[in-house]
Order: sequence, then C-alpha cells, then structure tokens
Amino acid sequence: MFNRVTPDNGGAGPFARLCAISALTGMVLLAARAAPAQQSPSESPPSAGLSLTGSPEVVGNYQQAQAAAGRGDWRAAETALRRVIEAEPDNYAAINDLALVYFQQNNLPASLAQYKKAAELHPQDAPAHFRLGIAFFRVRNIAQALDELREAVRLKPDFRKARFELGSLLMRQNLVMEAATLFDDWLKLDPDDADAHNAYGVALSRIGDLDQAAEHFRKAVELNPEHVDAVYNLSLIFLRRGQPTRARRTLERALELNHDYIDAQYQLGRLLIRLGQNEQAIEHLDKVIALRRDYPDAHIEKARALLALGDPRKAAVRLSEALRYRPSDPQAGFLLGVALKALDQDDRAIVQFQKVLAQRPDHAQAHLELARLLAQRDQPEAAIYHYRETLTLEPGRVEAMRSLAETLAAIPDATEAQRTEAQALLKQLHAHTKNHEP
Repeated sequence: MFNRVTPDNGGAGPFARLCAISALTGMVLLAARAAPAQQSPSESPPSAGLSLTGSPEVVGNYQQAQAAAGRGDWRAAETALRRVIEAEPDNYAAINDLALVYFQQNNLPASLAQYKKAAELHPQDAPAHFRLGIAFFRVRNIAQALDELREAVRLKPDFRKARFELGSLLMRQNLVMEAATLFDDWLKLDPDDADAHNAYGVALSRIGDLDQAAEHFRKAVELNPEHVDAVYNLSLIFLRRGQPTRARRTLERALELNHDYIDAQYQLGRLLIRLGQNEQAIEHLDKVIALRRDYPDAHIEKARALLALGDPRKAAVRLSEALRYRPSDPQAGFLLGVALKALDQDDRAIVQFQKVLAQRPDHAQAHLELARLLAQRDQPEAAIYHYRETLTLEPGRVEAMRSLAETLAAIPDATEAQRTEAQALLKQLHAHTKNHEP
C-alpha cells in the first residue's frame, strides 16, 4: 500500500516511503516506513570531494579524519576534526563533517548543534538549511525541520532533493495542499520529471482529485515506463474507482517491473479475494509473508481466503500470527473468533468476540456472532443484549432482526414488552421481504 514520494536517485532520503492513497475501506491514507537506524543524512563522509587547504597541521588532521572515517573509526575522526576546528573555528567543511561524525555515533543533539553552527555561518546557503532540516527531523522537531527545508527551497528553488524531502514531510504531516503546490511548482521548472509527476499525483489523490492524480501517474509512466511506484499508484486509483479488471492488469504490470514489490503483491492478493479467486490470492499473499513476515495484514487476508476455502484451522494459525505482530487488531481478532467457531471451539470463540468488543464496542458483526453463540448456549438475555446492540449499530440488519425475534419468542415466560418487541420485529421483516420481492 505504499509508494515512493521521495525519489531514490541521489540516495535514499531520511524520510519514509509514503503511502499514496487508500485503495479500499480501512486502509490508511498515509503511512511511513522508518529509515534504517544506520542511514545517514545526505552528506558524504568527512572530506569527500573537498580540497584540503590551510596549514600543514590542518591538512594533516583533515587527512586523519578522512582515513578514520574510511575505516569506520568515528571516535578518531571526531578527534581529528575537533583539532581542525580548534585551529579554524569557522571552517565550514569541518563543522559539517563533525556533524555527520556525531550522527554516525548516534549523538543526535551534538550533530544538530554543529549543523546549526554551519547554517549560522552561511545563512544564505541552501544546503546548510537542508542539512539542518534533516538534523531537526532526526530529533523529531518536525516544525523546525519544516522551516529549514522551506528555507532551503526558498533560497534555491531548483534544489530538487530539498523540494522532494520537504514534500514528503509535508505529506506525512497531512499538509497536503502545501505539498501539492510544492510539486506543482517543481513541474513548472521541470515538466519532464517523472518522480515529480508521481509525487504530485500522490498529493492530488490525498486531496481527492483522482482524475488529475491518474493523469500525473500516467505521465510519470509515459516519461519512465519502468516507474514502478507510479504504476502501482495508478492501480490504487482503479481500485478506488471500482475498476477491478484495470486494477489487476496494472498491479500485474507493477509486479513485472519488480516481482518483490510487497505492496503490489498484497493489493493483488486482496483484489483476487474480492474476485473469489482465493487460491491465486494465497499465492500472492504467501509471497508477501516470505518477503516480510511481520506484515500482519497479509496474514489476515490469507486467513480470509482460507476461511472462504473452508480451512478454518490454517486460518486460525495465520490470525494468531497476525495478532502476534499487532495484538489489538480487531479485524484479526474477529476473524479468529469466526475460525474458532467453525472449529467448534465455542468457548474460545466467545472469549475472542468479547475481546474484540472490549476494543471495539461498535463492531456490529462481533455483537451478532457473539449473540448467536450465547443463544446456542441457552443464555437468551445475554444474546438479546448483543442482538439489540447489532441493530443499534446497523438498524436494518435482517439476520439480527430475525434472530432477535426468534430468541424473544422462545422465552417461556416472556414479558409483554418482549412479546411486543418480537411482533414488531416480525412486522418489520415482513415489510422488508415484501419491499424486496422481484
């Protein structure tokens, strides 16, 4: 369910792969995958690309820092760079390099302090503000990160990487209109940038302009036929429009470009379940699980397919796995209750439905399934309560109306109010049946 807003060329950005759009009800609109802990901001290692000037002592210390960084000895690199800065306090390159060294040592506050110093030395330097924005992001100061990235773009409108990182963070903060404007402005500078068309399409889809979003995804693919994220995003547009055939064809194209594209495998699996092709769906969902075991939604969807194929035992195993990664997932919990009920493990099923309702009291289907089990256990009062809750949440639900009427009518010493309620429900059912006659 994810796409890349920040292009890969030029090095992976510090922000996440962002989720493009909701393809089906219940999917998140925007999500993020955290960058790997060892991933650095965009700067090169100390001294890379720099000409060594200054006194022999400064040059010698810089060379020591470079050698130390090359072998991953960040403490030695720090010591050498500190000696450079002691000799030349305003050495801009050394300050930036020291900031990176601190980052590599996971000393984020010290890294931030050095990037601040660099930006103060050169306030009109867009890369200085860009690096400072990344540093603020690393310490989770999002407001300051946005301000610095905005300043980088203001100072240098054609600073592509700063613009894309800013757009990604804006999307993540739900500042979608600003992100859309940012990418639209970039396309005026470079109308043939496939990544920008893809990113602008993501922003437009978040706004709800699916037609324009689709046009920009198509343009991205026209400019770069192998732009797998744009192909994938286009498939999500088709899913939202209720065009399963086109969605399937486009997802299959994404997988031709990258067979290990987890989110395309997942979405195609979900789509095949909707189309009743459960065995094929399981093949794609198995691929997802093989690539990323801790993908609870893939376990849930595979369980759904297994239930449809009449294999509740295997479904229960998948759902238990999903709950291991996401213990409070009401969907997984509910389907586990369904699987347990199908396995005639009613006691466990009751407990499972009760857990779901403790998390989600508005889960109408859980109320209904629990009511049915309680009615079978000769607990009419408890069953009646849950049937009524089902109808409060979904007033026209026929099976709940019928079951409640039958349960009320079966009570030997029913009160006048209970008999009246049962008769009213039967009248509603009769009217419903009459209205829906062909």
